[in-house]
Amino acid sequence: MLLLGAALCISFMLDPTPDRLPFLALLTAVSGTVILPRSRAERRVGVLICCALLFFSIGPMIGNRFLEETVARITEEPAQHWAAPNAQVRLGGQQISFQEDRDYYILTACYWLDNSKALVAAHRVKGFPSGTIFPIQVITKGQVEELSAEVLANDNNGVVLGLATEFLPTSDLYPIAATSEIVVGREAEIISSYGGCFPVIVKGFLDMVSQQEKVVIERINDTDNFIGGMSGSPVVQNGKIIGFMSGTLKGEKNLAFCNIAAEVYANTADLMNECNP
Repeated sequence: MLLLGAALCISFMLDPTPDRLPFLALLTAVSGTVILPRSRAERRVGVLICCALLFFSIGPMIGNRFLEETVARITEEPAQHWAAPNAQVRLGGQQISFQEDRDYYILTACYWLDNSKALVAAHRVKGFPSGTIFPIQVITKGQVEELSAEVLANDNNGVVLGLATEFLPTSDLYPIAATSEIVVGREAEIISSYGGCFPVIVKGFLDMVSQQEKVVIERINDTDNFIGGMSGSPVVQNGKIIGFMSGTLKGEKNLAFCNIAAEVYANTADLMNECNP
């Protein structure tokens, strides 16, 4: 035990990180439980208790470390640049609500095209394969419109909906920004009828490796919150759409991820711009 204690002390001296103290203390407790004279049953119970304490102790530490590493990977330049499309879109931000069996969904529109198609959510929605037809509600400024929509595509860019009837909830036309036009460190605005419109700061770009690269935004005011149902909300900077909110960073309520608007448009342009039969 003396040798173990000395080894633990030396280990902490070599790397005196406060986060390591709970781990080292629990390691000492487990070692003492095993080495000191005890009955077999007492050892088993002691080890189980120590393992449970260890799990609940290192869980937050691992989460904090992941959060720190993720934030540290935010850069001022994207890994890949995307050009601005030679087109304008109808600004989204409207709440899209629908029910499937017992599940009630709330999403947000990214943008609309004049051919009665819309992109919503800015991420894949489980359980809605292409060809699914269902009723939706478009809610904006207190008005509710009942429509029928067909899922034309459902992937990491979002859900492409084709509406059964002609419908445009807004007359606001916006250009989509090239990645070179996104100004890191400057203010932008997130547009959402469900979660509210509020100012944000563009923190930079985050390469997600196995996923699409993201624009990271940070709320400015503590009273504003990124909430579930805001996925798809467009983010506007200098009069151009730079991204669509796709999720939040677990453990960091101040930050949110956005799909790069120019990339999303490029990935969905062929399908979105097809004329309805």
